[in-house]
Amino acid sequence: MSRTPNSDRILRHAVKLRSAVKDLAHGGNIISQWCHGLDEPHELPPTDWIKCYPETVDTWVFGSLRALLPVEQPEPDSGSQTPAR
Repeated sequence: MSRTPNSDRILRHAVKLRSAVKDLAHGGNIISQWCHGLDEPHELPPTDWIKCYPETVDTWVFGSLRALLPVEQPEPDSGSQTPAR
């Protein structure tokens, strides 16, 4: 399939949209964890679902378009980093 100026423009916007969706998914994940903690204070949070949620949202939103988007680099685990002094 040949790329056109319009397809390049759509892909550029899709990359920007993907970044925003990723941010929203992470925020939604945090809110869901808070709600779970309030609703079920004696149960552990579903860590398997928490871990895969951003990827699941990305797959649901972008579907087959994901094959055309650049591969995103994994983020470092913020919990394992020590703050700079």
